[in-house]
Amino acid sequence: MKVAAVAIGLSLLAGTAAMASGYAQQPSKPVELSGSWQLNGALSDDLQRLVEEQRAKLRKLRERESERRRLERDPEAGLYPSEEEVVGPIPTRSLERPELSVERYDKLTIEQTAEHFVVQVENPSGHTERRSYDPGESSVVSFGPGVADRRAGWKGRSFVVETRALNGARRQEIYVLDAANHLVVLTVISGRVPKLEVKQVYDRVSRPPEDSHP
Repeated sequence: MKVAAVAIGLSLLAGTAAMASGYAQQPSKPVELSGSWQLNGALSDDLQRLVEEQRAKLRKLRERESERRRLERDPEAGLYPSEEEVVGPIPTRSLERPELSVERYDKLTIEQTAEHFVVQVENPSGHTERRSYDPGESSVVSFGPGVADRRAGWKGRSFVVETRALNGARRQEIYVLDAANHLVVLTVISGRVPKLEVKQVYDRVSRPPEDSHP
């Protein structure tokens, strides 16, 4: 009886964690994202162009804020702050502003099980990175100089990773199959910066073994 009670308690805790995350532990209908994927550049967004457009919007917002603050100061003082003095320099490296960072990955491998969703990515320079998520759970993660709340799990047949920083920045990564069975990875960045949506499309290179999901 005690064993049964413990099992029921663990089940309830798992269900509570899934509800708290806002995402489900399992897709609404069977879907298989496991396997190796290769970027299809012709079907994907022009990442460089979209990032440059977002940076231009961000610069205009900063210039507008700098001018507003300048006009609030005493014009006789001659102490007009520069844009960098007001909001800081616009970074050139993605690591300085992770909420602005969207990288292009030529190769992508997914391991999908009932307990984990693991993504291994490879950028054009050959650098690889492995990310592991527990569907239906939430956690606190490092995000640039601070921390953020991260929720991950299934929404319908899409796997979603949502990160909300304490400074208001929000990042979503959505993994889903389209009608032609391409893997679509949609990255959405919003919050304190102009909204940016980047779609990267992948062709399946290999499938998982038939017995990968018992």
